[in-house]
Amino acid sequence: RAWAWTRLAVVESGSCENAGCEVTATCPENTWPVACDSSPRASNSWFKDGHCVASSIFDEWITVKAACTSMFRSFVVTGDGDAKCPEGSSLERCFCQECLGQPATIRNGTCLAPEVG
Repeated sequence: RAWAWTRLAVVESGSCENAGCEVTATCPENTWPVACDSSPRASNSWFKDGHCVASSIFDEWITVKAACTSMFRSFVVTGDGDAKCPEGSSLERCFCQECLGQPATIRNGTCLAPEVG
């Protein structure tokens, strides 16, 4: 049995300064984001169409970094409440874009959104 390992690539977006502006980090060809990290951390970051996006909350400079790999493929699954990955894939990490900073959890292969009230 042969195993193929890939090195994680980290890419960074450009920057913007106005409240509500967005920046995007795009992974190299044939790789997908597995983590997004915005700076400063008070900004919001999420997966969107195979990219990492961040939006500024205040009038301050923001950037976003994407950790990219060809070993895993990221999917965005939308819906109200819980979400499952496409057939034939397995859930490794779970994020909630509109959960007001509260983390989503994984239970029995399902991404569970927190109660946001």
